[in-house]
Amino acid sequence: MFRKLLVVLTFLASSSLASAQLPKYNAFAGYAFELNDLNSNNHYFQLHGGEGTFEARYFPFVHSPYLSLVGDASAHFGAADQVLPQNGIEHVHVREYVFLGGPRLSFTTGHYRPFVHALVGAARNSLTASGYSDTELNFAAAFGGGLDRRIHGRFQWRFQGDYLLTRFSSSTQHSGRFSTGVVYTF
Repeated sequence: MFRKLLVVLTFLASSSLASAQLPKYNAFAGYAFELNDLNSNNHYFQLHGGEGTFEARYFPFVHSPYLSLVGDASAHFGAADQVLPQNGIEHVHVREYVFLGGPRLSFTTGHYRPFVHALVGAARNSLTASGYSDTELNFAAAFGGGLDRRIHGRFQWRFQGDYLLTRFSSSTQHSGRFSTGVVYTF
């Protein structure tokens, strides 16, 4: 009995020390590419932009070196063919802003940190064409993950891919979002 208790206490102490050595926060900024299903018909348009995240390894009641909370914001821009009520098919300019938050699971092994996350929030979509403008704010979610690679000191490089779900014009869009850029840990 004493040995089992000693093993459990040793494990808890070592996991507590391991989590104390991990950075509490990180910030990411980089390029983002989206394959956008604007018309909800599996015909994808390419949108380009940027993404930024802030991650905190702090939960008041859960002390885990694997769990963190993430805030994510991205902006994507491009052109697409859209069916407009008064004009038929029209070439429109698309601006999409996505704001998400949620939990992330990760672990560190050597220079690498793989992670997965489930994020929910809202997206704002703006379409403009000659004589037409429409803006809508609605539900969004992203499910995915990625890999951080330490490059020097507090800097890492991130590769990330997400299944991005948005809901505009009474239909659901199933898009892919891919990003890469610099992570700073502190």
